[in-house]
Amino acid sequence: MSPAKLAGWSWKGPRAGAQAQHGHGHGQRGLRPTVADWLEHWLTTIAPRRVRQRTLESYESAVRSRLIPGIGRHRIERLRPEHLDQLYTDLLDADYSPATVLRYHRILSRALTVAVQRGHVPRNVAALVDPPAQRQSDIATALDLDEARAVLEAAAQLRNSARWSVALALGLRQSEALALQWKDIDLLTNTLTVRRSIHRVRGGGLIYEEPKTRRSQRTLALPLPLVAALHAHKAAQLGERMLAGSEWHDEDLVFAQANGRPIDKKADHDDWTRLLQKAGIRHVRLHDGRHPAATLLLSENVHPRVAEGTRTPDPHTARPT
Repeated sequence: MSPAKLAGWSWKGPRAGAQAQHGHGHGQRGLRPTVADWLEHWLTTIAPRRVRQRTLESYESAVRSRLIPGIGRHRIERLRPEHLDQLYTDLLDADYSPATVLRYHRILSRALTVAVQRGHVPRNVAALVDPPAQRQSDIATALDLDEARAVLEAAAQLRNSARWSVALALGLRQSEALALQWKDIDLLTNTLTVRRSIHRVRGGGLIYEEPKTRRSQRTLALPLPLVAALHAHKAAQLGERMLAGSEWHDEDLVFAQANGRPIDKKADHDDWTRLLQKAGIRHVRLHDGRHPAATLLLSENVHPRVAEGTRTPDPHTARPT
């Protein structure tokens, strides 16, 4: 786009005037737009049509708290790789992890890609910058087989103990496990179907979402020990339902609070942390605990191809096909 055309473009979103008054780098109408102008325009008018609400919320936090304060003052056509280098260095010096800075880099790159597609800038400057490499501590580390067994033994006497059997034996994501309904589980054919996930969004509480891809909606084989655990869990939940009486909130959830309501992911994470402490196991993120799924299934004499098919791909090792 020519300088004259670029000068004529201005962001007209409702936040422009207020942001400019607060010194966030927005240009005035008729002047060449700043990075802040474009990021706000992308965030309020483009990104909402492309991503889900919870993803948009994470974009908003990154853009308004880190990207705009860091590079928003620059005119968009004058943004240079060195500006991004300095931003990333400043964030790392402020003790942000390389993984977090990498996430900010990817969000900025998405916004600039659209600016290139629409002719507002000739190139995506973020593509010219090497983001920070993740530290080894940021990379998923799985429980080994002995640790996984220790966790299951510690969980055996806890309420919702089958929650952790499912996590380790099937490799479900946390949001998928907490959204499971009994209609998703067939204890006669020993299968479980993933149909949705649960998430918290600002102003909307807990919501259920269907999988983004067809591959995420999948049917998994249940090893016999897990079938037995789910039978026992269902019987225990029936007792809780009878005890709760009219206070029971029926959503057909497999894993629920004692009144039938869904479990918040934060509460679930806290339960996982306490379980690891009870088992005497090093801290492992719940999301990382799903990696030994194939090993556990193989130990139960499940055919290797079945085991491999139940694993959720590890984003750090998965390769495009």
